Amino acid sequence: MTLLLLAFCLQGSPEYSLDREKISLNDVIDTGGRLYIRAERLQAPLRLIWCTTQDKLSLGVYRDQFGGALFSLGNGKDAVFHSRSLFFSLPALEERLGVSITRKGVRTTLSSKGKKAPSPKRRELVPGDRMVDLEFPLLKNLDRKESLTKKRRGKRILLFFWAPWDSSRDQILPWQDLYRRLRRYDFVVIGITLDAAGPGRSEQHRSRKVTFPVYLDTAWTSLRVLGGDPLPSWALIDERGFLRSVGQDPSGAESAARNLEKAKGGKIVAWIPQEDLAWPVRPGSRWEAISKASLLWEEGKADDGVDILRQYLKRNENDRLLRFQKWSVQFPDRMHGQALDPAWLKAQEKKERTGG
Repeated sequence: MTLLLLAFCLQGSPEYSLDREKISLNDVIDTGGRLYIRAERLQAPLRLIWCTTQDKLSLGVYRDQFGGALFSLGNGKDAVFHSRSLFFSLPALEERLGVSITRKGVRTTLSSKGKKAPSPKRRELVPGDRMVDLEFPLLKNLDRKESLTKKRRGKRILLFFWAPWDSSRDQILPWQDLYRRLRRYDFVVIGITLDAAGPGRSEQHRSRKVTFPVYLDTAWTSLRVLGGDPLPSWALIDERGFLRSVGQDPSGAESAARNLEKAKGGKIVAWIPQEDLAWPVRPGSRWEAISKASLLWEEGKADDGVDILRQYLKRNENDRLLRFQKWSVQFPDRMHGQALDPAWLKAQEKKERTGG
C-alpha cells in the first residue's frame, strides 16, 4: 500500500488542457475508468452544438466545420449527465468528432484543430443525416398543430412536398395510390403543402379521396431543411429518424421504400439544431423573403408581401418557385385554375426578367 501511494505521489496529479488553456479538474469526471469533460467547457473553443433526441437516450452533437455524430447517453457511454451538467467522454470526442487528443505522462491535451481538414458547413440535410423534428398545422384543421416525427416514432415515413400554385398538385392522387400500396410495409405517407399565402387554395386542390395527413407549411421550413427543389419532391425517413433518400419522381420513392434496409450504426453526417430552423434566418436569403411575405399575407397585406418577393427576385431571378408563389397572389385565376398555362408562365417570366 505504501509503495502504491509513493508511486502515485511521484507520478503527480493529472492535468488537462484544451489547446493552451488549462481545464479545471472540476470540469473532469471519471466514472469507472472512462473520462468525461464538461460540455460547456468545450462548447466555444470546439464550436459544438448539441440537441437531445426525441427518445432522450442520445444527443445529436455537431462540430462546426467538421460534422456531427449521435452520442449515446448514460454511464460508461459517449455522454453523461452529472450534477445537472452534461459531460462528453474523451473517446467519443476523439473517435466521433475528430478531436485530437495527446497524452504525455500525467498531461492530456485536446486540440481544437482536429484530425481532418474542415468541410463546409451544410444547411440542408442529405441522406445519412438525422431528421430534425418539425411541427405544422393540419390543412383540414389549422387549429391542430402536430409533430411530423415525434408522434410517429418507430414508423417509416415518406414526406411528399407540393404546392397548390404548381403542377405538383396533380401528383396528390398518385401519392394516395402509393400510400395504399405501402401501408403493408408499415409506412406512413405525409403530405406537406407549401403556400405562404395561406390555406385556402391548398384545401381546394386537396382531393377528398386523399386519406393520408396533409400539413401546411407557410414559411417553407421543410423545404429549407431538406432542399427539395423543384416540386414535387419527397424524402424517405427510416424508423430511427434518419434521412435515407430524397427525390422528385414518386416511382423512385416507391422503389426506395421497398428496398429500405435498417439503419446501421449511429453516425450522423451533419446535425441541424432546432434553433437553426427558427426566426431570424440569414438576411437576404430565400427563407427570409418567404417568411416575411408569409407574415404580411397573414395580416392581409397582399401588395407588401408581393413586394418582398419582387425585391428578392431582382437579385435571384432564377428562383422559379418563389416567382410562382408571388404569382399565386398576383394572378390567382392563372395559378389556381384547372391547369397551368405554360405559354402564359413563360411570357410572364420573360416580361418580369426584362423589366416589362
